[in-house]
Amino acid sequence: MRTLYELTGAYKELYEMETGEDGLSEEAWIDTMTGLEAELNEKAENVAIVYKQFVSDAEAMKNEELHLAARRHTIENKADRLKAYLQNMLTAAGKNKIEGSKAKISITKGRESVVITDAEKLIAYPDVWKPYDFSEKNISKTVVSELLTAGVEVKGAELVRKPGITIK
Repeated sequence: MRTLYELTGAYKELYEMETGEDGLSEEAWIDTMTGLEAELNEKAENVAIVYKQFVSDAEAMKNEELHLAARRHTIENKADRLKAYLQNMLTAAGKNKIEGSKAKISITKGRESVVITDAEKLIAYPDVWKPYDFSEKNISKTVVSELLTAGVEVKGAELVRKPGITIK
């Protein structure tokens, strides 16, 4: 069976052929054209069917990706809640470290992070703002942290150390 490319070329060649004394008889030309047209139509339809299958497969994969992402998100949330639960229970029990045969758990000091308590009070500190927008999302917490670490009293922000948990 010829390829779609070959069929297209043959169809074009036959279409441009003249009928009559030097070329094909009109009846032969019509028979050949009809045969080529049927073969071309069948081949084109088969290509279209494969195309539709690819589109269908891609759509099914896309739906499965969304489903898997939702499941992954659910499992990640369960893991985070379990980790927080473990941290709360160990902190309440006064335990900082547990070394088992299958897991090692330790409560860490955590690092200090900036907590914005009142963004309006920070307007007095122009260095902490990113240009032209005085909204809380445009506060440079790095600059605030540097100021607080250097001992400067910054009203509207504070450094807070939250303990963390490491599970290995």
